[in-house]
Amino acid sequence: MTVIAADIGGSSTKVAELDGLRVLRASRLPHRGGEADLDALEALVRSWQDDPTPAGPVAAAGLALPGVVDATGVMRSVHDKVGSLVDRDLAGEVGGWLGVPVAVDNDARAAGWGEYVAGAGQGAEVLLTLTLGTGVGSSLVVGGVALRDGPGHRGVLGGHQQLLPEGPACTCGRHGCLEALASGWALPRVVAERREHHPPSSLPDDPGFARVVEGAVTGDPLGRAVLDELVGWWAVGIANACAVVGPDRVVLTGGLASAAPHVLDDLRRRVEALVWEPSAAPDLRVAPDVWASATLGMADHARHLLGKD
Repeated sequence: MTVIAADIGGSSTKVAELDGLRVLRASRLPHRGGEADLDALEALVRSWQDDPTPAGPVAAAGLALPGVVDATGVMRSVHDKVGSLVDRDLAGEVGGWLGVPVAVDNDARAAGWGEYVAGAGQGAEVLLTLTLGTGVGSSLVVGGVALRDGPGHRGVLGGHQQLLPEGPACTCGRHGCLEALASGWALPRVVAERREHHPPSSLPDDPGFARVVEGAVTGDPLGRAVLDELVGWWAVGIANACAVVGPDRVVLTGGLASAAPHVLDDLRRRVEALVWEPSAAPDLRVAPDVWASATLGMADHARHLLGKD
C-alpha cells in the first residue's frame, strides 16, 4: 500500500508516491492556476493508478496548499494564484476521484513536519522551518508537536513579519513583509532596483533565481548585490524569530534555499551577529531535498489517516 503526496506551490506542483517515507516516483507539474492545477494533478495520479508500483495500490493521500488551512483541512485565505481553491472541501473532492482518504494542510507546516520526521529537523526540540520559494512560509515543531490552532494561523505566517513598514507592498496588503523583500515573486523588483546601481550586468531583466545565483557565483556585480540583499533579509527574519521562539534548529527549504551551498556560511554569520548573544544562535541547516519537504510531511499525514505510526 502506498500514499500520494502533492504540494501545490506558486510555480509548480510537486507530486510523489511513497511507501512509508520512501519515494517510489515523483513529478513536478508547472503551475497553471488553481483549478487547472487540480486537473493536472488528477490526470497524473490517475496515470499512476493505472500503472501501480510493486508496493501496491494507493491507500491515502495528502495535499499541501499555499494558504491558511484551518483545523478542518479547508483553506480559508490565500494571497496568491490559487484563490479559486479557498473555502472548498478539497479533501472530499480529491478523495472523491482518488477513492481514498485525503489529508490537507498548509504547505509550510507540511514542510516543517517533513523535515522533522525525515529531514534536517530530526531530533530538534524547537524546530523552525522557513520555506523560501515563490513566497516565504514558516512552521514550528515544539517537542515533537507541529503547532497549529483552529483558524490555521499559528506558526505559518513568518513570511509576513513586517521588517520595513515603509517598504514595498506585500500580497497581504501591508508593506515591507519578509516575503515582499526576499521571496521569488519579489525578485524582479530587487533586480530592477539593484540594476540602477550596478551596471553593466549579464543578467536579463527577469533572470529567475537560478540565474541570479549563477551570476553571483561567477562574479557578476548585480548577481552578487541581489543575492546579498536576499540573504540579509533572511538573516533578519531568522533573528527575529529567534528572539520570540528560541529555536534550537532552523531548517531552510524551498526553491530559493537551493542557493545554500553559496550563502549558508554568510547567513550563519549574519544571524549570529543579530541575535541577543552567540548562545541564542540556532543550528542552521538546509533540507536534504529543498523540493520534497512538504510532500514528505503530507505523506506522513496520509499514513496517519490509515492508523500508521
